[in-house]
Amino acid sequence: MSNIKAIDTRNGDEVVNIFVSLYLNSFDSRKGFHPIFAQHRNPAHNFTALIIQFLYNLSSMTCYDGRNEASVRLAGEMVKEMQLYEGYDFSANFRKTATVKKSIIEIANYRSDEEMAYLMSCFMSNPPEEKRAYMSFIRKTLHAHNTLQQSFTRFCRDWCRFVVNEKPFGEKSTTIRLAKALAESKYALPMI
Repeated sequence: MSNIKAIDTRNGDEVVNIFVSLYLNSFDSRKGFHPIFAQHRNPAHNFTALIIQFLYNLSSMTCYDGRNEASVRLAGEMVKEMQLYEGYDFSANFRKTATVKKSIIEIANYRSDEEMAYLMSCFMSNPPEEKRAYMSFIRKTLHAHNTLQQSFTRFCRDWCRFVVNEKPFGEKSTTIRLAKALAESKYALPMI
């Protein structure tokens, strides 16, 4: 944990390795992350759009077991609730960021809410044209260990609940409307 690691924020696989595999897998709740990350308005909005894309892709998974069944079922429920039958393109809902953040950052403590909020802020500041980085993040998360997938899905729902309750970037976008459907879901995501 004390080793400093350089992360390329243009590489979705590297971001998943730190954010999902280490950070989200290290504790039960990550609610300290939410208010810190929300200060980065446009990257936080973009992350919400990325979550919806992840759930859309997750809903079509046919190979799952008891460790991630609840995530796949929740995602299917969300696709119906959000009426995303025609598909969803998260990059169409992206907001441009005012400044270009660093592409290579150093992470000293993967358990730090502040460092992870900065990591995700840099990652979500990539322009929408860099769709490959975002799609590799989604693909790697979809193919992660089933319990990690369930942890990420739980984090996604907690994030959407935070967004709906705290309104860090307004209420009028399509992304916020879709996040509200996820936030209000009563589907249980058991701890595994």
